Amino acid sequence: MPYKFVRQCKLRVLEGAAGISGILLGLFVGIYTHGKGWGSRAKSLVNNPGFFPYIVAIGLILLGIALIFKSRTTDRETVTDINLLSFVLIAGWMVYAVLMNLLGFIVSSILVMVFTCVLWGISSKRIILLVSVLSPVMICFIMVRILHVKFPTLF
Repeated sequence: MPYKFVRQCKLRVLEGAAGISGILLGLFVGIYTHGKGWGSRAKSLVNNPGFFPYIVAIGLILLGIALIFKSRTTDRETVTDINLLSFVLIAGWMVYAVLMNLLGFIVSSILVMVFTCVLWGISSKRIILLVSVLSPVMICFIMVRILHVKFPTLF
């Protein structure tokens, strides 16, 4: 990746921002799960569709709090390199989550994998095409045909 996108930032600030992001993401997952009513329909506390998202939400919130406390003990002058393209990659994968419901798993996965390969600096069109097309098709085939998992489809 080009070095023009690499910047130095204080580690303490980055850890605090990551902790706050983890807490916000955990709250979002918990509120979304509760709003969908995934856990309210089952008679069991553990054996219901909302159990795993609640565990993930609690874990994200706890890890975010721990990271904020850790950032308080980090030396104020410690700096680290951060690649700004990673934020573009995260935004692209967020768009992928939205596109999956619109375009289906295979089409949206091909698009996001092409985007990721280009962002990583892979220049071989053959490799980009093979990875971007074969991976989603094989994953979909295995998951749908063998394991009977339902994926979003275009049609």
